[in-house]
Amino acid sequence: MTGPVADAALVPPLQHRVARVLLAAFVALHAVLALASTGPAPIPMLALVLLSAAAAAVVLLPRRLPAPATAAVVVAALLAAGLVLTTLSVGGWPGYAAWPLGASTFVALALTLRGRIGIAWLLLGGLALECVAWSLLAGAGPLPGVDLVVRHAGTLLIGTLFAVGLRRSAVSLAAYREAEREREAQRVATTTAGTEQRRAAQRFLDLAGAALTDLGAGRPVDPPQLLALEGRLRDEMTAGPLLTDRLNAALAATRAAGMDAVVLEDAHLAAPTRELVADWLAERLDRDHRGRFVARVVRSADGIRVSARSDGFADELELPAS
Repeated sequence: MTGPVADAALVPPLQHRVARVLLAAFVALHAVLALASTGPAPIPMLALVLLSAAAAAVVLLPRRLPAPATAAVVVAALLAAGLVLTTLSVGGWPGYAAWPLGASTFVALALTLRGRIGIAWLLLGGLALECVAWSLLAGAGPLPGVDLVVRHAGTLLIGTLFAVGLRRSAVSLAAYREAEREREAQRVATTTAGTEQRRAAQRFLDLAGAALTDLGAGRPVDPPQLLALEGRLRDEMTAGPLLTDRLNAALAATRAAGMDAVVLEDAHLAAPTRELVADWLAERLDRDHRGRFVARVVRSADGIRVSARSDGFADELELPAS
């Protein structure tokens, strides 16, 4: 079967192969019953074609069975059963000659697995009305018609309970899979965060290790060196992902010239955009070394906004979201 119930239990390629095998078995079985009971008579053969088409529609159509297709399935099954009932006599048990009733019940079972439980019972109700009308028109009262269809009600009831249980299992399985995906995503996020923390700690040691060692040993440290180190560490915290070799060099040159520089990035840029923004800021740093330089990179509703300001200029850059 295709559909939400089967989707939760089988991968699509296997699901489609199973559906085609079941459909072929359905057609072959009822072809044998039709030929064995009445031979190649026109009405049973027409009924076989109608029921085969109905079963194929239920089994092979996309997962959301359209309403017109559902209506066509019900009409085809009722028409096939009605046609064959006109060939049966009320006296005695018809045996395999009443095979369209069982075939229509199997179609109703397939509808329950597609989530059309109400439609399936509507189909069975239509079969019951046909059987009762058949026995009444023959003057035998309603009981022969009821006896002909009542056993199929039990079959459909069992199939309905199975479909409901399978649907609940599918919902539980989907919830379990979603919970597993969330746990895996959380594990990956935790691992990534831990890795990034270790990298940040290593970058801090790479940058400040020598100065901290000198301070701990009581050796003198050049104040400009400490100021440059403080700026570099601040850059790591406020613009870490944005820092490139060129931007780092421009920031270092700016601070060496006696100008403070602050870069604030909170846009989480993709790699190509990050390179573009870093080069744009480096060009502004190279242009002016007067006063305090402040750069901001933020994400807005319209895209990404980059600003660079100092005592010498104020410039902005607008980029599409990335």
